[in-house]
Amino acid sequence: MTFQTTKAHVVRAAFEGIVMQVADVIAAMVQDAGVTFTILNVDGGMVASRVLMQMQADIADVPVAVPSLLETTGLGAALCAGIGAGIWGSTSELKECMRQVAGTHNVGMKKVYRSAISSTERGQRKRAFKKGLERSLN
Repeated sequence: MTFQTTKAHVVRAAFEGIVMQVADVIAAMVQDAGVTFTILNVDGGMVASRVLMQMQADIADVPVAVPSLLETTGLGAALCAGIGAGIWGSTSELKECMRQVAGTHNVGMKKVYRSAISSTERGQRKRAFKKGLERSLN
């Protein structure tokens, strides 16, 4: 960092760190478990950043799907609690209820981001990030 480093530089570096780590996890799952990714479903507060989601799609080279309901983790916890409390008798009953809610309240995918860079550019960005990471460790 220098005196010319701005808040925007720090945020971009944080975003790059996030997307590179996620891309590494995806690559490891593909290599080690033979999993094929056709889409990456995301949720949580950070998915509100269009810049971050586009960066993720660019670096992971996997479409990134952002739901219209960003905090689906909280929804999942609430639904599990509802099953535990006996509000729904079974997961099948819960699925039917969710289908009805989704149809009534337009719950679904808000946006799907697709890679907008070439594989050459992707490789260059990954190499530059790795080089910077190695420099920071020495």
